[in-house]
Amino acid sequence: MYVMSNNYKLDLNDLRTKLENADDVVIALLPFPSQKSSNKLMDEYYKIYSDKYTDIFDDYYIPEDTYWELPNWASYATSIAKRYDTNPRIWDASGVEYSKLMNDEVDIEGDVLLTSPLIQNYDLCKHIHDKDGITVIRGGVTTQEEYYEQETPYFSFELERITDPDYSLLSEVYPNPPLLRIASTEGCVFECDFCTIQNKDAIKRDFDKVEKWLQQYKEHYPDTRIFYLDNKTFGQKPDSLPKLHDLFEKYYDDYQLIVQTNHIVVDDNLIEIMKKMNVKVVELGIETLDKERLIQTDKTVIKNIGYDSYIENLIDTLHDLNDNDMFVIGNLIAGLYDTYNPDPTLDFMNEYSDLVYLWNIYALAKYPEAGYEYESHGEIREDEGKELTELLSEGIKLNKKR
Repeated sequence: MYVMSNNYKLDLNDLRTKLENADDVVIALLPFPSQKSSNKLMDEYYKIYSDKYTDIFDDYYIPEDTYWELPNWASYATSIAKRYDTNPRIWDASGVEYSKLMNDEVDIEGDVLLTSPLIQNYDLCKHIHDKDGITVIRGGVTTQEEYYEQETPYFSFELERITDPDYSLLSEVYPNPPLLRIASTEGCVFECDFCTIQNKDAIKRDFDKVEKWLQQYKEHYPDTRIFYLDNKTFGQKPDSLPKLHDLFEKYYDDYQLIVQTNHIVVDDNLIEIMKKMNVKVVELGIETLDKERLIQTDKTVIKNIGYDSYIENLIDTLHDLNDNDMFVIGNLIAGLYDTYNPDPTLDFMNEYSDLVYLWNIYALAKYPEAGYEYESHGEIREDEGKELTELLSEGIKLNKKR
């Protein structure tokens, strides 16, 4: 574990000084090292993924040469930059090849760059920051910083806590997103040790801020009707959902929701709320069916009810959601805990494929919270890659059949 260098930690006054003294403040949409896939199996999988979602939502699509989804952090960066009388602009480099930026084949725009808080961008941010006359400030980063020796400035507060979103600039370069994300809670009630969520508790958001969020969406993206409800576990604060429903009804005559949750919180009452809120897709965080690894995730609920009851509840939930005409997405992770044992997951996938509309398979990002050393170039361990290949191959076969 690295020791954090406090020399690069900015407070609000530091940020203000840097922005006010800048000649050209740019909100930089940078590419990720993993953005371009050279894996034919992965390409085939995502083609099926796109087709399956398009079958549910006529307006859904996966954008080419840019982010799949709207980078919401940029709306808060816009707001904070405007607060200090700067004239910020967007530099959309999301479609630029990552290696070209790292190899100095593309000119950098701006002298102060506000960038994504995601740690995947760290190496590129440092590379740009090392250039003469350029300052890179990563926004919204919190406790992940203790794992890295910081060599670029970062703003230590979450931007959304101190300002409201402003999509006026972002909508110019990203005018037609396939879906919009919004959340009425933050944090999560579960304690999965591979997860990067910093707040291991569920907190209701300020609904005045949630409403301003929806107002901005309505103003700048009036035609988008698909929303991804980004409560990390939908239903973990059920008393927040009626208010959220009322806000959607206030601003939209028609809308459709995608939610993510854990099957343990799904009951008859929550399903009725889902139906009332026009939830079409439910993503379940299944992760793995390997008993040893699932217990190792340290989900408190497994300790309380046991592995067998946990799996039984999962199967019951799959039936309940299907009986209520919802599309279930089964999220699976390859290569947890440096171990290789895909068989229990593969067996479950085959046995219950008629209840899962789409198997959503990915490799675990190597965040330090999970005990992995982060590798910015996006390499995958050999055993992780082997398991990913097996799950992808089976997922492609089953996703085609359903």
